Amino acid sequence: MEEEGEENRLASALEVIPRTMVELRKRGGSPVDDSLLPVKRRLIFWDHQRAEHDDYLGPSPRFSLDDFKRMFRVSRVMYNDIRNILSAAEPFFRDGFDVMKKKKISVDAKIMIAIKVLVYGSCVNSFHDYYQLGQTTALLSVQLFAINSYILCLPLMQSMLKLCIFISMV
Repeated sequence: MEEEGEENRLASALEVIPRTMVELRKRGGSPVDDSLLPVKRRLIFWDHQRAEHDDYLGPSPRFSLDDFKRMFRVSRVMYNDIRNILSAAEPFFRDGFDVMKKKKISVDAKIMIAIKVLVYGSCVNSFHDYYQLGQTTALLSVQLFAINSYILCLPLMQSMLKLCIFISMV
């Protein structure tokens, strides 16, 4: 007799608890144990163009050309040359669309983070949030920039060779 009463109390308690949790959720309250409810994740829309275009490369950038040169240790003209050379040499530094037909991460963001990390000698984590890049993409940007840096030296070496030839002729 007591066992039946105990079973009835347990059965009624098991029916009441989920109902109570749903009612609390509807009224904006919180149940006793939040781990029982599914977690709602927010979708974050990133503005990937903000960092590079509004701050540095846009038609009216927030930072002047002198600020750009101070922050990146290269002039804006030299940056454009670096961007053109790397885009021609390495597919990773090209604009386009990925497999899901979404626009790829900006070439400018990849190059800017690589330059900043190498210039300041800091870790990738220092800048990847500002440029809204994942840590893996930021590391890959720095690695491929460093691997392809010899390509950037070729025009300089060619001009130095021409200068040496000219000096030897005089």
